[in-house]
Amino acid sequence: MHLVGCRYWPRRSYLGSYGRHVEYQYFVYFDDINVSKGNILGKIDGGINVRFEVLNPERMVVAAQAIGSERHALQRGADYVNEIYSGPHRPYRYLQNPTAESKALLKSASLMIQKAAWLQDSGEHSKVVSDCANTGDMVDTDTAF
Repeated sequence: MHLVGCRYWPRRSYLGSYGRHVEYQYFVYFDDINVSKGNILGKIDGGINVRFEVLNPERMVVAAQAIGSERHALQRGADYVNEIYSGPHRPYRYLQNPTAESKALLKSASLMIQKAAWLQDSGEHSKVVSDCANTGDMVDTDTAF
């Protein structure tokens, strides 16, 4: 389908995703397209805010799912260590520091996502919500890797 005044093309991107290939992104340009007032979302020249309002809840859901997966992985790792290295002295204490650090980072990511959800529900500006969600997502991704 071709729309007069609209041009787009796919672009492969890494988006700082640790070398994983992600889906194609599209650049979309609209040239000289008239839109009636009834079809405008948000305010004129305020399109980025509409985008944040739409994407913020999705961003929080994806981050919450990732946090749940990481909690599960951390718990499985802790169960394995307890099973293999049981005993009163636990000679492999060097495992405790990285595990504790991962748990602390995971908790901070979880709190940032919860704060972003609370701000969204409170009607805070979408940019503030986006900043909180991005911070939680960044900490979450760093913890996973």
